[in-house]
Amino acid sequence: MFEKLSVLVKNAQRICLAAHVSPDGDALGSCAALGLGLVKLGKEVTLLCDDPVPPRYAFLDVQTRPYDAAMKVDLCIYVDCSDAGRAGKAGALVGKVPTFCIDHHGTNPAFADENVIDPAMAATAQLILIAVDELGIPWDARMASCLYVGLSTDSGNFSFGNCDAKALCAASYLVEKGARPAELCDKLYGNRPLSAVRLLGLGLSTLKMSLGGKVASLHVTRAMLTEAGARDGDTEDMVNYAADLEGVEIAVFVKEAEGGTKASLRSRGEADVSKLASYFGGGGHAKASGCFLKLGVAEAEAVLVKKACEMLTQ
Repeated sequence: MFEKLSVLVKNAQRICLAAHVSPDGDALGSCAALGLGLVKLGKEVTLLCDDPVPPRYAFLDVQTRPYDAAMKVDLCIYVDCSDAGRAGKAGALVGKVPTFCIDHHGTNPAFADENVIDPAMAATAQLILIAVDELGIPWDARMASCLYVGLSTDSGNFSFGNCDAKALCAASYLVEKGARPAELCDKLYGNRPLSAVRLLGLGLSTLKMSLGGKVASLHVTRAMLTEAGARDGDTEDMVNYAADLEGVEIAVFVKEAEGGTKASLRSRGEADVSKLASYFGGGGHAKASGCFLKLGVAEAEAVLVKKACEMLTQ
């Protein structure tokens, strides 16, 4: 599967690994594990991301930086990036240096020079696991832990519909290599800061139901973040509170951002929210997707809810 990546890595010394903007556990864990492995092969590795590491993942001790044109790069590997735009500034490397993309989003157009894209995988972390073995990189507990974080967070701690036998086998393999599920789950799900709980309360106060309860939406503004003393990363799972409501088929969460609004979409029914996201220039999975709208929070929430209702009534 990764024969071409092996050749590219062999011929490169300065390798950049690019995570997507607003990085999640899969992007960060996958980048960190692969980066640690490439260092073992004697490579100079830089992890690229436009946005800072959310506090939730601080324990991974992942150091990232935005790409800038002065950097010397022999190879760029895009990790968990569904398109070049999701890679932020690092997307500019496409066409300038050899590029390779490792991803599991079905909407990925195979934008890099070489691509391994498998939507059947619950997380990109599963593909990185295979890459580590095929590149002949020796395992250690930190690499295994990083990939376990990616697999856990992208599968809802193994509760989403994308969690199949392959995902559970991958988790078991990572435990064999040193990952400690109880310890990692406590760090991921058991250490919510007070500021995040306060923000959750403010966000839930905006909850709206549409189409007889089939569509649920909520939002967070910059003012709400300030009031709660919270940070952007504290909103990561907020959409799930809307998606978990009885009868909800599509959940919409929007967050005020620089230049517009970031949206997270979830589906619990037959609706494919990647199509909803694509309509607004985004992408992702059938059950979980996202997009960016150059609109204010209220307008963005309104147009997304309207489109979601249209999808469910067609």
